[in-house]
Amino acid sequence: MAITEFYLTLRVVHIMSATLLFGSVVIMAFLMWRAHKSDDVGLMAGTTGFIVLANWVLVLPAAVIQPLTGAILVYAAGYDSFGGWIAIALAAFTIVLGLWIFIFRLQVNIRDMTSDTLYNDAPLIGYQRTARLCLMLHWPLILVYFIVFGLMIYRPEIGAT
Repeated sequence: MAITEFYLTLRVVHIMSATLLFGSVVIMAFLMWRAHKSDDVGLMAGTTGFIVLANWVLVLPAAVIQPLTGAILVYAAGYDSFGGWIAIALAAFTIVLGLWIFIFRLQVNIRDMTSDTLYNDAPLIGYQRTARLCLMLHWPLILVYFIVFGLMIYRPEIGAT
């Protein structure tokens, strides 16, 4: 495979992993919201169990692939690794990952709370606050990821003289 074919293939993988990461987060936020609005503990437990699994299977691999392919692309294209739009994209992606990890932990807590209520008749203590926080934090994650997408697409010259 020629170097340009490798570069283009890597770009496709990078773009697809970014799309998978973004799309998964949006879909999972919607599913969480729908389950939360239902007030059906069985639906909430099943949905959050599915979401936790989807995070492991879809989001985590995409979140690992994204910076790896990005680093190779930056090197191959000859960009300054920590300058201009790349520095902003790295900072934004770090925020995205931090929010995702925090949201994921909340989703695991919600799954455990709702499953415990469903199977052991345990009281659903703290669910409302945890679910609202989880849903609320998806908005900044989505907004910051839009910034990452914009930077990857437009690659603006920031700080150039």
